[in-house]
Amino acid sequence: MAHQGAGLRLRGRQLLDHESMACLLVLLFVDEPKINTLRLHRVIRNLCYHGSTREWIVKALLSIMERSNDENKDIIADFSGKFKRKGLLNAPMDLW
Repeated sequence: MAHQGAGLRLRGRQLLDHESMACLLVLLFVDEPKINTLRLHRVIRNLCYHGSTREWIVKALLSIMERSNDENKDIIADFSGKFKRKGLLNAPMDLW
């Protein structure tokens, strides 16, 4: 009987709703020295013992990375477009 209970513990259970987990994931990207990142990583790791929670966290992190990558591409395109219009990207290198 104790063996079955241990198996249930390993599978875990959902402890937080999606909004709460999203708040924790946002903290991963906050540059604040008072945040104990080691503890935050442990909390997220412990949440991942629950299969569907783990799946949601992975998908959320991938989504964050995709969106930040898309935004970076837009910023770079906008930034380089401004320089192209001003002719700064075509300036001779001896001016630098």
